[in-house]
Amino acid sequence: EMRDALAALELGADDVAELSACVAAVVALGEISFVEDGEGSRVATREALDAAARLLGVEASKIEKGATARDVRGAEVRLPPAAAAKARDALAKELYRRLFEAVVALSNAATVRARDDEEQHDGEGDRVVVGMLDLFGFESYADASRNGYEQLLINFANERLQQRFVADVLARAQQELVAEGVPWQRVDFDDNAEILRLIQGRAGLVDILNEECIRGASGTDHNFVDKLLAFHKGHPHLSTPKVRMHDKDAPLPFSIKHYAGAVLYVSKGWVDTNRDVLPARLENAMLEAARDDGTKTAAVVVGSPARVFASFAGSSTTTTTKKKKKASSRQQLSPSETVASKFRSQLKDLMADISATKCRYVRCIRPNDAARPMGAARAFDRASVVEQLRCCGVLSALRVARAGYPDRKPVRAFLERFAVCAPSQVTALPAHAADAALSDDDDDDLLLRPHDEFALDPALVAACAPYRDAAHRLVRAIDDRQQTALSPRRRRNRAEAISTRAFIGKTKVFLRDGALDELETLRAEACYDSAARIQAAARARACRLSFLRALAAALAIETAARRRLARQHAHDRRTKRRAVLRLQAAARRRAVARRGFYAKARAAAVLVQTKLARPRLAKHAAAARQTRRLQNTRLDTISAKLRDLSTKNLLDKAKPSEPAARAARTGATKEQLDSVRAEAAATVAAAREVAAD
Repeated sequence: EMRDALAALELGADDVAELSACVAAVVALGEISFVEDGEGSRVATREALDAAARLLGVEASKIEKGATARDVRGAEVRLPPAAAAKARDALAKELYRRLFEAVVALSNAATVRARDDEEQHDGEGDRVVVGMLDLFGFESYADASRNGYEQLLINFANERLQQRFVADVLARAQQELVAEGVPWQRVDFDDNAEILRLIQGRAGLVDILNEECIRGASGTDHNFVDKLLAFHKGHPHLSTPKVRMHDKDAPLPFSIKHYAGAVLYVSKGWVDTNRDVLPARLENAMLEAARDDGTKTAAVVVGSPARVFASFAGSSTTTTTKKKKKASSRQQLSPSETVASKFRSQLKDLMADISATKCRYVRCIRPNDAARPMGAARAFDRASVVEQLRCCGVLSALRVARAGYPDRKPVRAFLERFAVCAPSQVTALPAHAADAALSDDDDDDLLLRPHDEFALDPALVAACAPYRDAAHRLVRAIDDRQQTALSPRRRRNRAEAISTRAFIGKTKVFLRDGALDELETLRAEACYDSAARIQAAARARACRLSFLRALAAALAIETAARRRLARQHAHDRRTKRRAVLRLQAAARRRAVARRGFYAKARAAAVLVQTKLARPRLAKHAAAARQTRRLQNTRLDTISAKLRDLSTKNLLDKAKPSEPAARAARTGATKEQLDSVRAEAAATVAAAREVAAD
């Protein structure tokens, strides 16, 4: 995922690999360990040292000497293993911080808005910045030993941001009412200015801790706590436990009452932690490696860890270079070099950036401490949620809002929203008012003055004048409409008039509790009436269109029916006409027959038959008779031959003869008989054919 995110910044594979090398170098530094070596210490894990030196691009001997020894007035003083480990951690933390700044700079460079040519040429012009600040939550552990230096810095940042939130939300809300000319009684709210003065003010906690760090070996945690309690004795937000809760040799715990609650701190090791400054030897070794690599510290570059270290030194080190050189000669820590001073300076820069921007606050409330999902059993801890709302200042903001005018709207937005309640009172506005830059944003109508006082923009006030007059007319019209529309009973039970619960300021309309709900109800009723009228007109138009469509359909049906009836009538007329013609023909035929036409026609038919048909029939009949005579003649001849043969056979049978001769004659006779029979059969068949014809 990290590689994908870096790829979205249009970083090449080499740059991503070099950033990964920086992270690997930080991890490798953490693997280095130290052991005692006489009066000083030495590196116990040579492999880890060589790996870290290779990744950093620095000689291993320089890292070892920078961590295990320090120059004091021209002489080298060896450090114990604990001090060497702190120097190693300081280098790792500083490298990781500068790596983080490199990634931030690359992200900003990838998302910065492109400027116009003139702005690029002049090097000026406003930069559009959209930032999101994710605040770490207020930290307080039940075990006081866990409330250490880190928890103090975290709660310190939350105190500053809470002060800004109060100034933006609560104090600004009251200042806005005064600037708008609204009658108002100031409401007191909790302010954490005393707590901030205790921590960061003159002779505060940070200054006392820095003083103990400057003293060197004589500065201890006991002295820090004693001085803090002595300087701020009787402070309402600083106290000590009445019952002994610490070891005999441990420093006395103390409690600070923050805006979110009291926290008991144990200052064990705070002085040493606040001295967590990068040794000069290690810093010089990294800068020499960067110079050998040809890095320009002013440019946004990504490269080896040494190049990143030199390119993103940051204000915490570059602004105090001369002080470091002077301090190295006398080995005295500068107050601006401590962790608390750096944190206070960075927090100051952050607050300056927040003050120069338009802030929107999103308060995240944790429903339970066990991270149970919503919907599960005991997922909503009511006491914890109320405590978080109290700590965040939300309850104070609600108290301030409910004490006066909880609802407010810009004048133009008010008119645009509720003009439907009395449209006749909201007439066309002048062009200059309609074109004015009147935003619905609550923050656009105030100008920040040098002493944190808000004032209205005169141009905006002048542009809102026509809207204010229209708003007054609208409110009066709403009151009159309610007076006439309500019954006497409802009029007695009705709350105060809208005009008494709404104040029209210079640029906004301020509404007391319940007024906005009543206006929304009136607007809903007006919208319902308007919607009913619109629906009635729409339904009337729909019904009219439906009637016209039905009328057109009926006309089409009638036309088709008439056309069909006309065709049927024409068909009937044609049928009757044909029947009449046939009847007339029959009647004429009978009339003609009666006048002798039939006799003439019969004579003509007989003539045709006599002259044409009968001669042809007679000719055919004669041919047929001739054919039958010929066939009969042939039959007679065949019959005679058959009789002769039969006679011969009978005679042959009657006469006795020799066997041989008789056999020969018998054979000849059979052959002749067969031929005669065949011829007779053919003749009979021919006769039959003729007969058939």
